[in-house]
Amino acid sequence: MPWRAIMAKVQKNPLLSDGNYIVDKVIELNFFDLTGDKAKTKGTSNKSYHAELQLSKSGQAAQIYSMWGPTGGTQTRDWRHYNTRTDAEKDFVKIIKSKKKKGYEEIEVAVRAYGSDDAKDITKAVTLTNLDKVKGTAKIVTSSLPAQTQGLIRQLFGSTKQFVATTLKCPLGQLTNGQIDKGRDYLNNAKDIVNKRVDTRLTKKDKDQITELTNEFYRAIPHNLGTGSRGQMTQLLLDNISKIVGKEGDLDTLLDAKSVGAVLSGDAGVDAQYKTLNAGFTWIDGKDPLFKFMNEYFMKSKIRSHGYANAKLKNLWRVERKDEANESFLANSEKIASECGKHTFVNDTRRLNDLVSNWVPKKRPDLDSKACDLFTKANTWLCWHGTRSANVVGITKRGLLVRPAGAVHTGSMFGDGKYFAWQSTKSLNYTDGGYWTGGRSKNNSRFMFLLDVSFGNMHVAPYSKFYRGAPKGYHSVYGKANKSGVYNDEMITYDFNHKTTQSRIRYLFEITD
Repeated sequence: MPWRAIMAKVQKNPLLSDGNYIVDKVIELNFFDLTGDKAKTKGTSNKSYHAELQLSKSGQAAQIYSMWGPTGGTQTRDWRHYNTRTDAEKDFVKIIKSKKKKGYEEIEVAVRAYGSDDAKDITKAVTLTNLDKVKGTAKIVTSSLPAQTQGLIRQLFGSTKQFVATTLKCPLGQLTNGQIDKGRDYLNNAKDIVNKRVDTRLTKKDKDQITELTNEFYRAIPHNLGTGSRGQMTQLLLDNISKIVGKEGDLDTLLDAKSVGAVLSGDAGVDAQYKTLNAGFTWIDGKDPLFKFMNEYFMKSKIRSHGYANAKLKNLWRVERKDEANESFLANSEKIASECGKHTFVNDTRRLNDLVSNWVPKKRPDLDSKACDLFTKANTWLCWHGTRSANVVGITKRGLLVRPAGAVHTGSMFGDGKYFAWQSTKSLNYTDGGYWTGGRSKNNSRFMFLLDVSFGNMHVAPYSKFYRGAPKGYHSVYGKANKSGVYNDEMITYDFNHKTTQSRIRYLFEITD
């Protein structure tokens, strides 16, 4: 067999078989070009390159193993053969430099999807959980959780795993935190440009910068965009706040999946998955008075125009998150109550067509007299927050997050804050298969959180406006239907961390048609 010391020819078969080499170096590269100009293609170019430097366990022989093709698509495999390690190392460096010169970006992965088994064992440390990585077949352990809660945990973790695998489609493997942060930086830069032109059109310079930031984002955060003729995928351009905020949400879901990554495996037991939530779920029997109370609250807070006439409560869980946010919520509610003084919140803050008064603290069966008094003074409501099933695990672990957008966008008409609804059907439109999320609900189930929210003195917005916080003398903003430029009531708090939180998760509802 002829040998070439530098830039060996590409071969269809390996020189070294599995078990006879060690992986000395491994790298993941990704390329994305929205317009196709750099790639000299007629449409959007999206491709990846995996390379391994494999050294013989005996002797000087070596090979470079490569996998390349459409990102997430079918990969071509090839090898380069070498008599000496030195020649192989030189070629490896040359190949990588050549790829980067053409616009490929190196991707840091915590868990690798491509390559040999030995390469997949080379991972970066993941410190988000103390759980050991699940390998092989797990031992079958009888769960101590109620059957309904076991089913819930399996469904929620399955939804998160499915979303990452099929919607986000991170084809090169699990990204490191640093890689995800890099993608977030590109989104922030695009957001800055868009927000500067809120009242004017983007200039040509702006558009060129956003095109390049779009390229950089999709290079840093690999996506499986499919294969075949598709032209320029201009819908991916990060040229408005709604698109950018949507991608920020995707990155949040990636982080959520990483934080429970060890138990997303199908081999992980349900109790191990439950433990990572850092929260207690207590299933409420359908015959319990609390279930009946919450069912009535759900049914009577529906609005006909939203749809969901047949939606009903299937399962209910009391949720107790195990962090400092609960104590902070109570302390902040005490502070709000002391600042409100005398008021008639019960009589003057809800719309006249609110058919249910169960939100009034004195009518709630889950409050003792002390909590009832506090919630009355702090104007604390029972409010809904709908979300995709894939996000329930993350929200349970970390609470509600506020990702600053810096400008008004769909679903955020009154600035960056936490948005709540008293209308159950409004929040249902943010769940799986809802108006704002699309898709279809899995197993015909949707999930909504019900929270205690202390609104205190509410500023009724005269029109849609970007608030950077509640106006002086107020604790929240109330977007009233037919008065504030919105079709449905929405209430907003502007607390950005656990120390200032004005809300806490109390219940999780499973809704079916």
